[in-house]
Amino acid sequence: MGSVEHPLKRYVRPLTGPTGFCPGCGDGTISQCVLRAIDDLQMDMDDFVFVSGIGCAAWIISPYFNADVLHTTHGRPIAFATGIKL
Repeated sequence: MGSVEHPLKRYVRPLTGPTGFCPGCGDGTISQCVLRAIDDLQMDMDDFVFVSGIGCAAWIISPYFNADVLHTTHGRPIAFATGIKL
């Protein structure tokens, strides 16, 4: 009998240690919901650039998602994302 892989494994980078999520934190749930939506819609991770600020919200994407990620200064993610879009 072969091993079973998680169906969303292709969307995340291999972990080298424990996750950065605190016990009871909802960031892991948010991550799973985003990845499930990408999978359900059959979207390509190469078409995404995820932009985050600093703090706990930045852990939702990086270092876990297997995609391009940009960490920005506090309060500037929207400006950086706009620059990427342009």
